[in-house]
Amino acid sequence: MNPTASTGAVGSIINDVSMSIRLLMYTIRSGLLLVLLLSVSIEALSGQQPGSKLKTDQGALLRFASQKSAIYKAEKRKADSLAEVLSLPVSYFEKNGGAVALQRLGRKNKPVYYATDNINAAALISADQLWNNNNGYPSLSGEGIEINLWDGGAVLISHQEFQGESGSRVTLRDIESTLSNHSTHIAGTIIASGVNTN
Repeated sequence: MNPTASTGAVGSIINDVSMSIRLLMYTIRSGLLLVLLLSVSIEALSGQQPGSKLKTDQGALLRFASQKSAIYKAEKRKADSLAEVLSLPVSYFEKNGGAVALQRLGRKNKPVYYATDNINAAALISADQLWNNNNGYPSLSGEGIEINLWDGGAVLISHQEFQGESGSRVTLRDIESTLSNHSTHIAGTIIASGVNTN
């Protein structure tokens, strides 16, 4: 027997076994990596599945909301006080029907007002596409529909946008509530008749 041939054959077998072991180890590592990636992916996705329960710290959320509310109220009181001293309006309606309300003081104690903008908001959500029959969408009147609105106060039922043939189309159920510009605005967004489309 030729020792070189025998050594070559054994070496070849050893190389083949070594290659097989390396391939097996690579496959095992790759498989483990794949299993690890899959388990991480499945775990991440399971938090996004419908019906899965997210754990939230409700106490922390309530504390956060309470802190932000206290800050807002303090800033609003400060702005309202300055408005009174300077005879500035706390709220008013623009000629186009938009509501404007003092919120806080900005840089150099300048009053910061927020204003409603229903026309742009309607365009943003494509609600304006439902206002007439010239666009391929059905015309919606809201007739026969009752909408219940619970907000920060009472709606101004005498507003021109809420008047129908037999008076106001708004019914107040919580009579003790104080009048709210915001509630009136929200009601107008939902059921304004379009007397003033701005």
